[in-house]
Amino acid sequence: MRARIPPPVFTFRLKRANPVQQSDLPKLFALAWSNSRLGYDPSTQNGAIIVSVKDEISRGYNDLPRGYHHDFAARTDRELKNAITGHAERDAIYFSARGRYSTADATMIALWAACPTCAEAIITSGIARLFRLKWYTDNTPDRWRKSVELGDEMLSRAGVDVIDWVGKFGEGYGPLRFDGKPVTPEMTW
Repeated sequence: MRARIPPPVFTFRLKRANPVQQSDLPKLFALAWSNSRLGYDPSTQNGAIIVSVKDEISRGYNDLPRGYHHDFAARTDRELKNAITGHAERDAIYFSARGRYSTADATMIALWAACPTCAEAIITSGIARLFRLKWYTDNTPDRWRKSVELGDEMLSRAGVDVIDWVGKFGEGYGPLRFDGKPVTPEMTW
């Protein structure tokens, strides 16, 4: 059994009133990409980063709950896996709470987001902005499309700014799994 190593909450010195600028996004998306590789999900790996107004960062990724025994069934039985796998967005929010960092008016950077449950967590935690990769949104599998559209509607109604970002980042980073297929950063440009 491989023990889950919790993503640390750490400080990222941007030294500005608005912590995330367009020029920061390549570095933050690269961080989300590399962080998502920690997830066990055999189908889809996703990562999320939260940058607070005080420059603290929390990281999350798709995985089974902390402390849950990683057994074969939990990773291969699709129905069971989908029921118990935590999503990157919520994982980052939970780790912010554990580190006692405020998410009020924070910015989230996620490769792919957000289902209705994650949208609810983003709204309730007070996150003001969500940057995500446009490629992932455009390539959402049909079976998840309605869920992501509902999440988008919830975020819009709650006043969360959702920005589908296109840009270069993470050149040479290894592939992730998305809907069971390998994806490299270069494919998302």
